[in-house]
Amino acid sequence: MIYKTYNQIIINILLFCQPRFTIALEKDLKGGDKMSQLGEFLKELRGNKSIREVAKGIGISHTYLSTLEKGYDPRTKKERKPTFEVLSKLAKYYNVSSETLMHKAGYTDLDPLKSFGENLKILRGEQPLEKVAKETNISEKYLKRLEEGLPGNQRPTISNVIKLAEYFNVRISNFAFLAGYDETDIVKERVGIDMESPADLDIRYRLVRPDKDAYYNGIKLTEEERNEAVSILDNLFKTKCK
Repeated sequence: MIYKTYNQIIINILLFCQPRFTIALEKDLKGGDKMSQLGEFLKELRGNKSIREVAKGIGISHTYLSTLEKGYDPRTKKERKPTFEVLSKLAKYYNVSSETLMHKAGYTDLDPLKSFGENLKILRGEQPLEKVAKETNISEKYLKRLEEGLPGNQRPTISNVIKLAEYFNVRISNFAFLAGYDETDIVKERVGIDMESPADLDIRYRLVRPDKDAYYNGIKLTEEERNEAVSILDNLFKTKCK
């Protein structure tokens, strides 16, 4: 039964060391309405870069980006509220969570009281299903079924959940939770470990077997790194390995 202890150690190490899938740059922006909060945040993210340079990188016009930073359209004096698609582009360019931008723009964040499909539909917004299907390599028909809700106890695969979370740039763990998964499931998918097999969970087993790949933080280890890791682990757990 010792392997269970080792298994838990492996899972805990992977969960602790896994890279953050998204970086949420949160600041306490005092005062102002939601659009001014978003505008100030976008200005801060842009820093010293020119609006034209950033707009080109995002894929929107510099005049549109300027109105977003102002929070309103100077011509009409009306509030300028970006679409989900634009927020997704901004989030990807600035490497921040879409949830952060959605919150600052006054949109509802991922709602744990809503289903996975309902949240997916909110994230998609006005984007055509065909476009999302093409860019995520998930069939349009299947995406439609996900939004409508899978029958019974069916749920989307964890690989598709991760694809969609990365596409919409939302926190994977939160999105996975809505689909009925936890962080252990994410780690399993990321590093390719079969959690059902005690042998596969034995970290020393994976390190010494040439036919088994071993990963750390999602990166495949070389033979030299594997041997060094075995030496370190043997020394750390020498009393258990006798």
